Amino acid sequence: MDLTRYRALSFDCYGTLIDWEAGIAAVLVPWADEVGLDLDTERLLAAYAGNEAAVERDHPTAPYPEVLATVLRRTGETLGRPVGDASARRLGDSVPDWPAFPGSAEDVGAYKPAADAAFAGRAGPPGPGGPA
Repeated sequence: MDLTRYRALSFDCYGTLIDWEAGIAAVLVPWADEVGLDLDTERLLAAYAGNEAAVERDHPTAPYPEVLATVLRRTGETLGRPVGDASARRLGDSVPDWPAFPGSAEDVGAYKPAADAAFAGRAGPPGPGGPA
């Protein structure tokens, strides 16, 4: 493929370049331990995913950190466990810590000489809880 024919490339960030499951699980698992839930990571993520689509549908313009916090609160309701403000904020603020899939940076870097790269995602406004 001749990438010099393109002026820009667009990538979906979460799930393609960034391992959102590992990032979310890094907050969900400790929360579940704190509230006495005995669920494995897969079941926690399934409970979370069941609420995420509804929150995104109900709040299509919400910054992603707010979406994450709301989804965790709804997940807590679904699982019958409380979610405090600190736990909800912890998930909302965790996005910068989510790991990239191995090779993502190198793969994107390979496109740089040919085109500008754009990434799709709802990170939120600049400042606390959003990208700089």
